[in-house]
Amino acid sequence: MLNTEVNSKRDIHFIHAALNSQVHAFKQHVTQLTNDNSNVSSYYLYSQPTASCKPNGQGFITAELIASLIPNDRDVEYYFLGPKPFMSAALRIAQELGIPEGQIHYEFFGPSEALVV
Repeated sequence: MLNTEVNSKRDIHFIHAALNSQVHAFKQHVTQLTNDNSNVSSYYLYSQPTASCKPNGQGFITAELIASLIPNDRDVEYYFLGPKPFMSAALRIAQELGIPEGQIHYEFFGPSEALVV
């Protein structure tokens, strides 16, 4: 999704949550896109960082974190993907923040299924 949207020139806040840098998928690629495109910023959040990790934050994605990155009018396109427990939490956050339903987009790893909070 980021590869497609990077050329839109819209402001993009890419947030990646992982256990730590050892299992952080596409980190080098996302960092390169961030370095090469002034409209892209990245935020790495680790729930179990190792001593060598250098995340922007520790813990899990929260409504407070997302709210700090998006405009007050919530006029955003909110994309997320990951395992189902994460997806449920991300959808709950979007709803809690009042992001319009038509502006919430997601993909599953594997077969598509219903996502209900």
